[in-house]
Amino acid sequence: MSIFLLINQYMRNFQLMRIYCFISTHSLNFKNVQIQNSIIQQMENYILLNLIRMGTQNLKFKKAHLGFAQVKKNSYQMAMEKSFLANLTLLNFKDNLKMAFLRMMQEIKDQKAPQTKRLKQSMFKQVYNWCKYNQQISIKDIQILENNRRLTSSIIDAYVLYLNLESEKDYFSKNRKNRQNINRILFLPTTLTTNFGRNYTDQHTKNIYEAELLQFQDLNYDLKKIYTYIGMPVNKNNYHWYFLLFDLKQNSCTVFDSLQKPTNQMNVDQQLILALEKLLKIKQLKKQFSNFSGQQTDGYSCGYHVCQFMNYCKTIQFEPKVNYDFKLNEIKKKLLTIIKK
Repeated sequence: MSIFLLINQYMRNFQLMRIYCFISTHSLNFKNVQIQNSIIQQMENYILLNLIRMGTQNLKFKKAHLGFAQVKKNSYQMAMEKSFLANLTLLNFKDNLKMAFLRMMQEIKDQKAPQTKRLKQSMFKQVYNWCKYNQQISIKDIQILENNRRLTSSIIDAYVLYLNLESEKDYFSKNRKNRQNINRILFLPTTLTTNFGRNYTDQHTKNIYEAELLQFQDLNYDLKKIYTYIGMPVNKNNYHWYFLLFDLKQNSCTVFDSLQKPTNQMNVDQQLILALEKLLKIKQLKKQFSNFSGQQTDGYSCGYHVCQFMNYCKTIQFEPKVNYDFKLNEIKKKLLTIIKK
């Protein structure tokens, strides 16, 4: 095989070398000429070395294609190196390769520099995650609270578990006699109703409900034996949060929706309420709006209203005369304290 065929074979794979060069230089600073020249030199050496190796390893290369006599296999490399024509051809190929590589580098710099800069920054950007109240929390959740953005299910579900733990602590801090007068509440996470999905069956919802409340299996999932109220945040169309509060003694469901006035016609997921009615073993359920609904005046704070209302429901277990008062900065500060690492 002649040196020209060898070069031709490498030229057919030049696109692959372009990709290699791009990957090699993608994360480097293009302004660093020393690094760029080093890469060029390494690429030249790599290609030249393989050109010679391919020639020396080819058993069919026994005749003097470039003007020298027949030699043994172990002398091929020496013969090629001494051949003026071979060296001239390699030199031209080396110069052409270098020019092509420099043009390619300029093309990458002109077309991909902004994207490369972003990629380079993202390579060193660390995303911290931690676990609070059985939820994976990240820096993004902190930024959501600091920049007045819509709450995620992670933040709300962390607050759900926090309120349940605080309720248990407050309840068992009372003496036995005082406990008998407390109408306890259990908050369920948003994942319960979210995992129902769409077009769910009774059996499907029952399986998810029992898996979520496995600790109540011995009670046959009859929550009425312990709790008076069951409350849960609900996400509507991955855009809006509202809250359902079931009274197991009065067989009622109170809907808290920060966007709907109490005088409005109730616009909630009736199929969902019916499914929960069956799971909670409530008969002839009565539905009503909370008097505190309809106070939202912006497009993002529904989740904050839900958290404030949950805090109110937790508080009235022990302080029945407390008033509901929505304070955005107060609930934001509380949520930040709860989810921070």
